Amino acid sequence: MRSRRRSRARAANKNSAAVVAVPVAVLESVSARRRLDEMRRWHDWSDASSTPHHPHHRRLAHEPADGLRGRRQPYKVGPSRCTVPPVDTYPVRSPLSVSDFLIPRARGKLFCEIGTRNGDIAACVKDAGVDVLVVEIDAEYCAKMRARGLRVVCRGVEKLGEAELGECGTFFWWPMMAPSQNEPWLRQLATMQARIGRNATVYVAHDTANPYDMGMLPRLAKQYAATSIDRIFFDEGGSLDGPAPSYTHDFVGRLGHWGVFHMARFDVGPRFVVGKSLLEEEIGAVEIYRPRPPGGVPSAPVRDGFCETTTNNAGHCARDQKGSVTLGGPLGIKTLDDCVNFCYERCRNCRVVSFSRKENDCSWFASCRMNSLRTDVGGFVSRRVGPHEL
Repeated sequence: MRSRRRSRARAANKNSAAVVAVPVAVLESVSARRRLDEMRRWHDWSDASSTPHHPHHRRLAHEPADGLRGRRQPYKVGPSRCTVPPVDTYPVRSPLSVSDFLIPRARGKLFCEIGTRNGDIAACVKDAGVDVLVVEIDAEYCAKMRARGLRVVCRGVEKLGEAELGECGTFFWWPMMAPSQNEPWLRQLATMQARIGRNATVYVAHDTANPYDMGMLPRLAKQYAATSIDRIFFDEGGSLDGPAPSYTHDFVGRLGHWGVFHMARFDVGPRFVVGKSLLEEEIGAVEIYRPRPPGGVPSAPVRDGFCETTTNNAGHCARDQKGSVTLGGPLGIKTLDDCVNFCYERCRNCRVVSFSRKENDCSWFASCRMNSLRTDVGGFVSRRVGPHEL
């Protein structure tokens, strides 16, 4: 027994010595050949005949063979794993790949989608075993989603609170109008989560093809300290010439069912600081720098007309001579009195306001010729606010 073991040990040593004795150049050559073989198997460069060709398709001289033996090319985007048949197509809905992104991040929590039309994304997430709640304002779509087995709150999110949304652990939306929805919804949910003392994750989608989305993304992410921004690449098809969207017939700026979504993440809860709104920051609306007198802002005559034209939500209260604020929004201006109070308390350079509920506008001015107000746009009234020192 001992002699056999010694013989085996000697043989093993000889084999080991033989391996060590192989020249390094030979080993490098073998390794290089193996790597090349792996690359060929992956890209299928060496076997052009493995790809069936359509009789009317002629490969360009520089175009490599496209056969990957069932694997997709590295430069292509894989399809979504969602197996629930969608009702809508992109860009009417979010790309289905969004559901692939959301599912692992929503597991073990209540996933709440705000504004979902026919509920394609919510249906994909639900199909993966995630508890889902959808918020939709349109009664027709609410009925359709209930028919799909989705739990629905059929009201605008602005009217909801912790009774309806307090259990949500993951929120998601891709808004119709990013400038007027993203920030108010984020502030509303962040304030609610802080009030109830619970943490939640908010994902806000931004489409590369939507200039409103992309204009809002960096501002929102910076103002509210986004935790991360992830890019989702998707390709749900497209054609050269056909029904929109296609390369020759665009649809709201899209040339096909493909593109890039940017998912901004915000971790809201008791430690999340809401702070000033974007509008307050950008127009220089300070905190109350001049409190109203006990009896309110001194009265002044109200006259028909407006001072000058202004640009919506533009003009800095400390640097410019005029500006405008859209009614509603984070400043909550709804009436002429609200507009006057904003001018008196928060806008340093404001001396006169022009207000129109019809035009949804509260404009302010450092000076104005009250005896020659413009009336070419109806529905405006103007009044002085002050006087008060700069």
